[in-house]
Amino acid sequence: IQRCPMSLHRLQRKILRRGLELLKPGGIIVYSTCSLNPLENEAVLASVIDDIDGGVDAVEIIPLPDFVIEKCNVFDGLDSWMVPNSK
Repeated sequence: IQRCPMSLHRLQRKILRRGLELLKPGGIIVYSTCSLNPLENEAVLASVIDDIDGGVDAVEIIPLPDFVIEKCNVFDGLDSWMVPNSK
């Protein structure tokens, strides 16, 4: 089943927002998808962080532990991506 990347973006935003609503103060949330599409990954994180009062300054980004980086193929995320026309 193929879906429009923007509909999956909206769904992923809802999932992450709900997780943040349920997160206890001082808690940690791990966001992961099975997609390589930046609209479901980096774009979701960027838009949800933008929605939070204080933006990126209100969020603590914790680096992956060294053992994860050593065992996995870890790459830096994208800082820009193409957004398809909704038509």
